[in-house]
Amino acid sequence: MSAITTIASAAQYASWAETVGLEKTPTGLAAALAYATSELQDYCGREFLPSPATSGQTEARAYVGDGGRTLYIADALTIAGVTSGGTEVPTSHYTALDTPFTRLVLRRPYGWTEGAEIVVTGRFGYAEQASLPAALVEACCMLTAGRLLSGDSWTDGKVKRTSVINVTLEYAEGFSALERRREALALAASYRRWV
Repeated sequence: MSAITTIASAAQYASWAETVGLEKTPTGLAAALAYATSELQDYCGREFLPSPATSGQTEARAYVGDGGRTLYIADALTIAGVTSGGTEVPTSHYTALDTPFTRLVLRRPYGWTEGAEIVVTGRFGYAEQASLPAALVEACCMLTAGRLLSGDSWTDGKVKRTSVINVTLEYAEGFSALERRREALALAASYRRWV
């Protein structure tokens, strides 16, 4: 079984699409889910899915010390080790904070050496796909639907006309593509990372 690489799985999209009256398995679904995942990660400033995808594996990411006690890191599910300038930093010298871990705070009297390469080894990401918040999954489904549907086709199909001082406006009744995108991003807004 391959790892899920999108915030919403194809099965989650199918379930959501059925509730809103859209096709459950449209052509191009995988690419649209990947696009929506990328858009949400860019908007929120964080990677939601684990990297590496396989549980039990780790990767190393490098940061630069600024002389302070707090080192801000990418969201991490686990931390297997930390080195500073090539020397291992004992776990007794720092505390990993937040869930997922976003900060490594050195205990006094230490500070992350200014300009030193700090390498954090672990498994990065916000959560396992099955544990992602429902709001993120729904936002991914909404953005995916918007990508799959051309123009403003996620409406009831009725076109309305309004005339004001000899000017006629036409618009589709229902949500526009822009309104759908705004609604999806509003669902994800509380997961934005500001650091």
